[in-house]
Amino acid sequence: MLDERVSSDLKKNLMQARLDKKMTQAQLAQMINEKPQVIQEYESGKAIPNNQIIGKLERALGAKLRSKK
Repeated sequence: MLDERVSSDLKKNLMQARLDKKMTQAQLAQMINEKPQVIQEYESGKAIPNNQIIGKLERALGAKLRSKK
Protein backbone atom coordinates (compact mmCIF):
# COMPACT_ATOMS: atom_id res chain seq x y z
CA MET A 1 0.00 0.00 0.00
CA LEU A 2 1.19 3.47 -0.88
CA ASP A 3 2.10 5.90 1.84
CA GLU A 4 -0.49 8.54 1.04
CA ARG A 5 0.73 12.09 1.36
CA VAL A 6 -0.77 15.36 0.28
CA SER A 7 -0.31 15.78 -3.48
CA SER A 8 1.84 18.60 -4.80
CA ASP A 9 -1.28 20.00 -6.51
CA LEU A 10 -3.13 20.17 -3.22
CA LYS A 11 -0.15 21.82 -1.51
CA LYS A 12 0.12 24.46 -4.24
CA ASN A 13 -3.63 25.06 -4.39
CA LEU A 14 -3.88 25.40 -0.63
CA MET A 15 -0.99 27.84 -0.38
CA GLN A 16 -2.26 29.88 -3.34
CA ALA A 17 -5.82 30.05 -2.03
CA ARG A 18 -4.61 31.05 1.43
CA LEU A 19 -2.30 33.75 0.05
CA ASP A 20 -5.07 35.04 -2.23
CA LYS A 21 -7.14 35.59 0.92
CA LYS A 22 -4.10 37.20 2.60
CA MET A 23 -4.33 34.75 5.50
CA THR A 24 -1.63 33.32 7.67
CA GLN A 25 -1.49 29.60 8.37
CA ALA A 26 -2.55 30.37 11.94
CA GLN A 27 -5.59 32.38 10.82
CA LEU A 28 -6.68 29.62 8.47
CA ALA A 29 -6.17 26.99 11.17
CA GLN A 30 -8.30 29.00 13.59
CA MET A 31 -11.02 29.36 10.97
CA ILE A 32 -11.34 25.61 10.53
CA ASN A 33 -10.72 24.80 14.18
CA GLU A 34 -7.44 22.98 13.66
CA LYS A 35 -3.92 23.56 14.96
CA PRO A 36 -1.61 25.76 12.83
CA GLN A 37 0.67 22.73 12.61
CA VAL A 38 -2.02 20.97 10.55
CA ILE A 39 -1.94 23.71 7.90
CA GLN A 40 1.83 23.71 7.92
CA GLU A 41 1.92 19.94 7.39
CA TYR A 42 -0.52 20.20 4.49
CA GLU A 43 1.49 22.96 2.83
CA SER A 44 4.80 21.17 3.32
CA GLY A 45 3.36 17.91 2.02
CA LYS A 46 3.90 15.99 5.25
CA ALA A 47 0.22 15.55 6.07
CA ILE A 48 -1.75 12.45 5.30
CA PRO A 49 -4.80 13.80 3.44
CA ASN A 50 -7.98 13.80 5.48
CA ASN A 51 -11.08 14.50 3.41
CA GLN A 52 -12.85 16.10 6.34
CA ILE A 53 -10.03 18.61 6.86
CA ILE A 54 -9.66 19.21 3.14
CA GLY A 55 -13.41 19.86 2.95
CA LYS A 56 -13.17 22.41 5.77
CA LEU A 57 -10.22 24.07 4.04
CA GLU A 58 -12.11 24.27 0.75
CA ARG A 59 -15.11 25.85 2.46
CA ALA A 60 -13.00 28.30 4.46
CA LEU A 61 -11.04 29.39 1.39
CA GLY A 62 -13.92 29.17 -1.06
CA ALA A 63 -11.68 27.20 -3.41
CA LYS A 64 -11.41 23.68 -4.78
CA LEU A 65 -8.13 22.24 -3.56
CA ARG A 66 -8.40 18.68 -4.84
CA SER A 67 -7.76 17.98 -8.47
CA LYS A 68 -10.25 15.70 -10.14
CA LYS A 69 -8.96 12.15 -10.45
